[in-house]
Amino acid sequence: MNLAELEKKDFNIKFSFQNLTTTFLFLQKILEIYPDENSPSHKSSIELFDSIMEQLSCEETKDLQNYFNAMHLEQSLEEEEE
Repeated sequence: MNLAELEKKDFNIKFSFQNLTTTFLFLQKILEIYPDENSPSHKSSIELFDSIMEQLSCEETKDLQNYFNAMHLEQSLEEEEE
């Protein structure tokens, strides 16, 4: 397969839950580092995030949101204890 064919191909890559959440955390960090919406890094991160989210069901999206909310709450409580 040459590069032109590879560029046209849509990949349906499988992620473990850990890889999925780690990817979202990396994307979040990139968005924090590059808050300018016109930045190529910001745009690419949003595109990747959207592409992954399109592959998830509504229930999976809600479950992930609940997971990140719980993780954020846990971190907030740990910071308050310090």
